[in-house]
Amino acid sequence: MINRSAASQGGGVRSTGRVESDPMREGPEIMNVQEAAEFLRVSPITVRAMLADQRMPGKRIGKEWRVSRTALIQWLGEPGEPKNYPKRNPAQA
Repeated sequence: MINRSAASQGGGVRSTGRVESDPMREGPEIMNVQEAAEFLRVSPITVRAMLADQRMPGKRIGKEWRVSRTALIQWLGEPGEPKNYPKRNPAQA
């Protein structure tokens, strides 16, 4: 007999039917500045400055920045000082 009460109370499964994931992976894959700042627990001003100085991976789309959660997690795991990420060539856009 299947214990349906555990499944109905969550039992590790969200109401969407997905199994709960790693907290580092929760949230959108592509984040805006505010979401990236909340993820890193710093101010949006710090995130914008680091993106503008190429000390953090991200892409500027129009007037807004977007940051990949996967790239950010990878960047956090890199040893040493932040490296400069290549600027996007406007001619390629």
